[in-house]
Amino acid sequence: DGFISSEELQSALCKLGLLDEQCGKDCKSMINVYDTNSDGKLDFEEFKNMMLHSDSQIA
Repeated sequence: DGFISSEELQSALCKLGLLDEQCGKDCKSMINVYDTNSDGKLDFEEFKNMMLHSDSQIA
């Protein structure tokens, strides 16, 4: 649908081995940081900003 929900982000990060399956709260927090229009999901620009800043703000 062109957007990434916290559930989709969690699933992708778990499949890549980058996140424990029980860390859904962390995915919601990551999305909230970059969700500039507060719709609860990331569009392409928001996702791009998250990826570009992931080294400095997401740990």
